[in-house]
Amino acid sequence: KQWYQRRVRGEIDYTELPENPRDITPNIKKCHDLIKQAGFAAKCLLSAEIVATQACYLPGSRDDIPIIGKISNTENVYIATGHTFWGILNGPATGKCLAELILHGESKSCDISKFNPDRFI
Repeated sequence: KQWYQRRVRGEIDYTELPENPRDITPNIKKCHDLIKQAGFAAKCLLSAEIVATQACYLPGSRDDIPIIGKISNTENVYIATGHTFWGILNGPATGKCLAELILHGESKSCDISKFNPDRFI
């Protein structure tokens, strides 16, 4: 079994990862809480039509630091994961660093040693 964290309003919700992605459902109470919080920013959101609610899992790591680099003892296997909700912001830089690592054997744009997957071995 795998457990992934989901953040709702900054709170971490450790939830079991279902076998089938179709089984991922939103927590309706937390959705209503989020709508209520949005209403503080803009009152019109309190009465807005809810078209859809959804949930997702954000991959993280045990130490809350992304995992970026080559997988040791493998040939041409690389990983870039564990950004949680920061992935949208850090994804482009991660992609660039990983591409450099794959093409040149090292990341030239930034030091990614802190993110090395070997720290879990």
